[in-house]
Amino acid sequence: MNPNQNTSSATKTVYIAIVANGLLAGFKFGIGVISGSISLIADAINNLSDFLTTFVMLIGIKISSKPADEEHPYGHERFEMIGGLIVSIILMYAGIDVLTSAIDQLRNPTLESIHIAMWIVTIISLVVKFSMMVMYRKSAKQNGSELLEAGEVDSRNDVIIAIALLIGFFVQTQYNIVIDGYLGLIISLLILLGAFGLMRDAVTVLMGKRPSQKDIDAVVKILKEHEDIAGYHDLLIHTYGKLHKFGSVHIELDGSMTLNKAHEIADKIEREIDEMCSFEIVIHLDPIDYYDAKSNHVRLRISKTLKNIPEIESYHDFRVIDGIVEFDVVLKEDCEASNEAIEKEIREALSFVEQPIEVNVDRNYLLRNHK
Repeated sequence: MNPNQNTSSATKTVYIAIVANGLLAGFKFGIGVISGSISLIADAINNLSDFLTTFVMLIGIKISSKPADEEHPYGHERFEMIGGLIVSIILMYAGIDVLTSAIDQLRNPTLESIHIAMWIVTIISLVVKFSMMVMYRKSAKQNGSELLEAGEVDSRNDVIIAIALLIGFFVQTQYNIVIDGYLGLIISLLILLGAFGLMRDAVTVLMGKRPSQKDIDAVVKILKEHEDIAGYHDLLIHTYGKLHKFGSVHIELDGSMTLNKAHEIADKIEREIDEMCSFEIVIHLDPIDYYDAKSNHVRLRISKTLKNIPEIESYHDFRVIDGIVEFDVVLKEDCEASNEAIEKEIREALSFVEQPIEVNVDRNYLLRNHK
């Protein structure tokens, strides 16, 4: 399915959700006011917030599907995250409003009659929301849209809320026990939890969320299949949406290799990653001098010493340039010491090296599971 078809499918899903949420909110609010049911009014407010958020989703999908332009060369897909933030704020407001109403009901509980219409509208809500949850899930898988995934989660919460309301109706009609306020409290907490989760997910992506392990594994698999590569490190993958990803990685090659040959290898890897992973990657070449006996002797001694420092996971980019020994080290995930402290420890451990040392301390979080 191409991007235009994806957008059309997502838009159709949101239009259906707008109509469904609008009708449910109106029915529930009307019956809730007539019956005086705070839990039904609370659920109606939740559906009203769903009604408003679907408009935000519609705008988000429309803007995020716009192609790249001069001001936004990486596209507009991250606007979905901005839309997610707006949706979370609306949900928080609705959750707080329902929470205050529920607290008032707990302070002044009143026994209300359960009308047959309340049962009917809640059962209808359960069926509609379950259908919407399935619809959102299917569309989210087809489109890869975070906003549609948020819609699925919200609909799932609404299914739970509808079940809670039916339980409350049953308890009150059978035992004359008022649990309306408690149900309103539960509903408000579900709304707030969903809002916080949505805000957390949106902020995480905007701040630079870790790329999927699937993308990392795919890149590593391609790199490992090339025998000319002595090693790889500093993998970076930047995500600007499902359709726009960019990356870079350093590969180590024999320093005696011609520039044309090295360029040919890099080009081949870039094409393979683009074909298999659907994103562009830039490869940086790091030459390794296998034939300088003196530098190899120093490298072996340094390697043996670094293995005895428990905080270090690996090292790479060893080279001797103009008499200066340079290399990078990668720290283990659980290392709590600062980079400066580790560098000082390394310099003290390598005091036997006669040449000046330049060491770069790094924490590469993407390749933790790939050694």
